[in-house]
Amino acid sequence: MTRTLIVTLCSLSAIRASISHTSTKIAPELKTRKCLEMATQTGRVLLTEDKDFGNLVFRTNQSAHGVLLIRLSDLPPREAASLVCDVITARGQDIVGHFAVLTSKALRVRSLEP
Repeated sequence: MTRTLIVTLCSLSAIRASISHTSTKIAPELKTRKCLEMATQTGRVLLTEDKDFGNLVFRTNQSAHGVLLIRLSDLPPREAASLVCDVITARGQDIVGHFAVLTSKALRVRSLEP
């Protein structure tokens, strides 16, 4: 089954090449709130390295279809992209309706429901 993602990640091409999901690269100048609104309105999970999305979702109660915050700066880019692909393939459905944080050590998943 194909899932759709909105990606604000540098290694988008590596992820696109590795998984059978459709994706949209977001222009860097697009505001955080607008980006999240776009993902939510189209029923997409947002992949990002920007911690501002956590503030937006939890402090301002902005709705989201799902967010994967990628915190892999300790890994080389190819290894990070590979790990993201593995997580999306194995746990992608778990991210829908959740805010997930991916580090090199773990995937933490928190419900977006109050």
